[in-house]
Amino acid sequence: MKRLPEEAVVHAEQRAHPRVSANFPLEFHIGPGPAGAAAAVNISVGGLMMHSAQEVAVGTTLALRFRLTQSDGQELTVRSRVVARQRAADGAFHYNLAFFGVDSAVRSRIAEFVAAAA
Repeated sequence: MKRLPEEAVVHAEQRAHPRVSANFPLEFHIGPGPAGAAAAVNISVGGLMMHSAQEVAVGTTLALRFRLTQSDGQELTVRSRVVARQRAADGAFHYNLAFFGVDSAVRSRIAEFVAAAA
């Protein structure tokens, strides 16, 4: 079988949902312990990327709390799982999080935010 040169291979986006840039603070909880601080980098209805100095293992379940905008009166709470982790340029970490068990009203609010930012 003949192989194509690497530059001829197209790497397609594998995301199920469109993702938009984001920049809002969030806190995350791992069990009953104290909250960790982070910032959203991007978001979709299926998950988000967060930036944090705190190290968290892939596979960890997190409870997230955030407001999509500073003027947003609605604080959202979402359960998520860490699906990937990369070291950021500043030495902190970027975490890819997948949402699960999201309340329909919360999912709708995130979808509205993503649609408005797209």
